[in-house]
Amino acid sequence: MSYFSELKIKGSSGNLADVNSSGQLHVVERGKISASNSTIVPLGIAGVFTGGASDLLDYSAICVMVGSDVEGSLVVQFSPDAVDWHDGETYVVKAGAEKFFTPPVQGAYYRLVYTNGAVAQTTFFIHTTLKKQPVKNSRHNIDMPISDQDDAVLMKAVITGKRVDGVYDNVSLTNGNNLKMSLEELESGVSSNSNSQLNVTPFHADGTEGALITGVDYVVGKSGVDASTEVLETIDYEHHEIHSGSHYNYCDYKTGLGSGVVTEFVITTPDSVSQMHLTFEAFSTTGATLELFEGTSGVVGGTARTPRNNNRNSVNVSGATIVENPASIASDGVRAAGYLLGGSKSAGAATRSNELVLAVNATVYLVRITTTDSSNDISFCSEWYEHTPKN
Repeated sequence: MSYFSELKIKGSSGNLADVNSSGQLHVVERGKISASNSTIVPLGIAGVFTGGASDLLDYSAICVMVGSDVEGSLVVQFSPDAVDWHDGETYVVKAGAEKFFTPPVQGAYYRLVYTNGAVAQTTFFIHTTLKKQPVKNSRHNIDMPISDQDDAVLMKAVITGKRVDGVYDNVSLTNGNNLKMSLEELESGVSSNSNSQLNVTPFHADGTEGALITGVDYVVGKSGVDASTEVLETIDYEHHEIHSGSHYNYCDYKTGLGSGVVTEFVITTPDSVSQMHLTFEAFSTTGATLELFEGTSGVVGGTARTPRNNNRNSVNVSGATIVENPASIASDGVRAAGYLLGGSKSAGAATRSNELVLAVNATVYLVRITTTDSSNDISFCSEWYEHTPKN
């Protein structure tokens, strides 16, 4: 004899449990609110909220929702016995942000420790739930930027693409271990040699294509080549300094001088690392000598002379100063050079065409011209550009 009975499962609300057509009991794995690790009480300056120990053995996921009007830090701690605690995940909670974290379960018990910043909170909440099943980490809308404090799952991936023959293949790296890219989509007119060489075309300021330096196709504004001879046009660096407004001169003359008359020019270089690249020439009708001294000191008085910019369209001013015929000089300094401007009763000239790079930082130089005969006319002209070395 067999006895059969029917068992019904009824909930506290009177509802009966469901069984599907295969005879399987319909079960819902319900999570719970972790009340001991939830709070809405604001913290004071550097205040700390420490949650209670909560058993995780029946749960697979922790879900934390947190927000504050003051920046703080959240630490998820785990323990095997609810006594000995170890730090797990640590998060920074930015002021005004509402964040959702799903730290992995790493122990039998857990608790939250939240530390407030240097300002007392006015709004604060932590809401924590425990789930039976693992949940996906941090989720975002497509247009939302991510931050360093978002949850993330570490993934490794291989990029695969479909070749023209229909076979899928992995994307390669370059010899420099960078992602290999192709310009094949721009193939028309920009690649040669079966896509192995990229054609690069310069553009002019107006956006039109073409070489920037041309001969037969010379057009005003594309300077660099003479239209008639197709020779490359260049200027030397000193000439460039004239155009740039950094080239100066001081020139003067004296007439009717007697024998033994001394004319002096004191040149002080710019009080900086800017270098004076100096050339000069001098002339005498009946003979004179020219001496150059470096490191002159104790210069008193004299007539200040103004260097002139060789580019008369420039407003730049020389950093050098020139004084003519000072009242006294304590020391001439070191005699650096001497020149003869003709002999007795005969005209002569001296020219320094190679640049003399003068010492920097307000070094003082003395140019002294002494006539050797009477009825003498002399002239002196110095030119220089001021240049700061690139290296």
